[in-house]
Amino acid sequence: MKSNFGEIVIRMEKRPCVVNGELKAIFHCWENRSEIIPPSITLGGHNGGVVSGVIGIVEREDGQILRVTDPTAIRFTDNIFSEYSFDESAKEEE
Repeated sequence: MKSNFGEIVIRMEKRPCVVNGELKAIFHCWENRSEIIPPSITLGGHNGGVVSGVIGIVEREDGQILRVTDPTAIRFTDNIFSEYSFDESAKEEE
């Protein structure tokens, strides 16, 4: 049976990138991490909770895998925007 909604394609392509402006790497994926922080045992301390964030998984030239804790430190070097067309007329209507 054919769906009226089209086809969903999930691509797991690796992308070339530079980390911290100097380390050449291949980007593999984003990882969502969270950690439970217990309440402080001191009087007036914090109540505890959950700390979460996004981490980039990259591979160095020597094959070592790194977790990049600051996603803004990753700069992709391929020109993926050349594959997309932005509708300038929609921008003008705003």
